[in-house]
Amino acid sequence: MKTPEDIVLVKFIANQASKEELNTVEEWIAEDPENLTYLDNLKRLWETREKKYASYEPDFDSAWKNIQSRISETKVIKINAWKSWAYKIAAILVIGLAITFLFYDNQDRQIAKPPVLSWTATDKVREIELSDGSVITLNRGASLTQDESFGVSQRLVKLTGEAFFDIERDESAPFIIETGSAITRVLGTSFNLSAIGPDVIVTVVSGKVSFGLEHTDQEVILEKGEIGRCQMVTAVVTKSENNDPNFLSWKTGKLFFDNQSLARVLADISRHYDIQFQYEQALEQRLTVEFDNQSLDEVLEIISSTIDVNIEQKEAQLFIVR
Repeated sequence: MKTPEDIVLVKFIANQASKEELNTVEEWIAEDPENLTYLDNLKRLWETREKKYASYEPDFDSAWKNIQSRISETKVIKINAWKSWAYKIAAILVIGLAITFLFYDNQDRQIAKPPVLSWTATDKVREIELSDGSVITLNRGASLTQDESFGVSQRLVKLTGEAFFDIERDESAPFIIETGSAITRVLGTSFNLSAIGPDVIVTVVSGKVSFGLEHTDQEVILEKGEIGRCQMVTAVVTKSENNDPNFLSWKTGKLFFDNQSLARVLADISRHYDIQFQYEQALEQRLTVEFDNQSLDEVLEIISSTIDVNIEQKEAQLFIVR
């Protein structure tokens, strides 16, 4: 009986042979005791090599076709198989190693993890669009990192700082934002998320938002016009109505005040322009005014000329109110 092809013997040893190939090898073994000796020697060499890849089960037929497609020339050399069986074993072993290499090479390509994407807004507000169509606007100094499994069963990102989220709806993959241990979950909605101070704050513009603390029962469901506040120190999550018309001023550039106290006006201006005020008088005056992307100098000039107050700059980011 003709000796089975090398690839058939390799598949027989690796338990990948078809029923027909299995019968062929068994008949060949029964034909001559030396055939079994040959196969046992080959098997020992194969098992030594297989230890490294014991958990992997390749498709030998596909791999063999792949190898054949890469061979441009094939030289056939006839030798005395039984006097030179070691050479043949070595050749089969090389084939086996080549098969394993090709499969691991292909497997690595298939399971290669996508790159981790991240964005940072330095001194300017930055708008980015994710692969799912969601649009995120980062406030100055904020950064967003997209998880490598984004879009598979969920859309996970991590936020540092403040950002506005306009999320594309996808019921099969909820959108999740991690800000420390605070977790925000949505399907499709728009909201502002701030993790600048000691608390994490969510302000919902549209849709519904689940907001809570990881590994606790602290969770609230927020709707349009509501605020969720996660007090990180006390690990308490609360919700309330939004009474701040200027929570998005960092994004829109607009500030609106309707008969607001000067203290409230200066507090919003301080947050918007990243400055500080030092008061030398009680701030009892009230003000109705609107600012639209105006410079700090223009804003302070309008306030000073509208009500009886004097605002002077003491340091780069510090102003005195007299």
